[in-house]
Amino acid sequence: MRIKRTAAVFCMCIGYGLVSLFSAYTMIQKHETKRKSDLHPADLPDIQQKENSQTDNMTIPQLEIIDTSGIGMYLWKHILMADLPDYPNEGWYQSRLTTSKFNIRYNLGNGFTPSQLLEEPSGNVMLALNGRDKSVSSHAELWLDYILKIPHLKNLGLLLLGDENCHNTMLKEYLKHDILRVVFLVYDSPLVDNIRIFQWPLGVASYRNFPSVKSETLDIEKERSYICNFIGTVYANSSRETLKSETDSMKNTSKCIFKWRESWLTEESAKSSVTYQHALLNSDLTLSPVGKNSECYRTYEALEYGSIPVIEDQVQPNSCQGTKLAPYSLLKQHSAPVLYVQNWNQLKSVIDKFSTFTLEEKREKRRTLIKWYQDFKLAMKISFLQNTYNLFKLNAV
Repeated sequence: MRIKRTAAVFCMCIGYGLVSLFSAYTMIQKHETKRKSDLHPADLPDIQQKENSQTDNMTIPQLEIIDTSGIGMYLWKHILMADLPDYPNEGWYQSRLTTSKFNIRYNLGNGFTPSQLLEEPSGNVMLALNGRDKSVSSHAELWLDYILKIPHLKNLGLLLLGDENCHNTMLKEYLKHDILRVVFLVYDSPLVDNIRIFQWPLGVASYRNFPSVKSETLDIEKERSYICNFIGTVYANSSRETLKSETDSMKNTSKCIFKWRESWLTEESAKSSVTYQHALLNSDLTLSPVGKNSECYRTYEALEYGSIPVIEDQVQPNSCQGTKLAPYSLLKQHSAPVLYVQNWNQLKSVIDKFSTFTLEEKREKRRTLIKWYQDFKLAMKISFLQNTYNLFKLNAV
């Protein structure tokens, strides 16, 4: 009798324990379901991917990005928000990123040739190349010719700094290869059809180690020291000479910071880089005249620091005049909250008007600009991943 009573008590304890465990499991599942429901839908694929990384990573396509010009650094660091190691592997800086579309490996080797590859790529390859002019296009052709001959290539994509004069003769030749599925082209061009060829922003001068500025580190509330700035090269017979002349005649130049130089520098010194970034951070407006091309790094570098670009809305002679919205078609398509001037004789009126704004009005414009730039970079990320995924023939891999 005593044994039966003990057995009954033991069974009751086991049963109570099982019920408690089931209740705890149910509560955890409810909490996890609520946590996911509170997230933005765009975040869910990446979270789900991390949870199932051991199984799903085998099914996510691999994408190899090979960048021998630094053109892809804006994509990698500013758009995809990925990091690069401090030290190279036999000269190559390599980094990995898993997204909902691809497992990506980024390979940066400035000026490298195919013979310097650590291993032969296969499957899905994205080349980031410089096709700005004939002086550099031969290096781009070397890489394209090599990649097109590798035996296990399934899909090829191209992130290309286009011809500054809009000729893009090299690109037109390689478009004859069907395996070149998708192109992201920097600079306005009538070749952009948003079917196979998509426009890509010039971005910041990442090759000069221009930083990716986290918006939360910017002090949006403070009064900035300067209304405007321009630090750059004055090319002979360019509109920049008009800009300099206009600023020399302005009475309120103390409200702006100007530094002029006669020749363009490939690399910035540590001092000049700090001076330039200080000017962007502490100016309400950044003047962005046309240079060799209408689109300038300065425009995107100003956006990084929440300084409103004042863009010269003129297409350079012999440039991409056939495009409807040029220059800066992408910014116009995305309704960027920037200012445009037709010529620099309008600068005085722009500065005079901005001087009348209250601090709160300036803050609001800054908030709008920073939010817009975050959204723009997200749109570019989606464009890159989605269009590559859609146009690559992944079922053949």
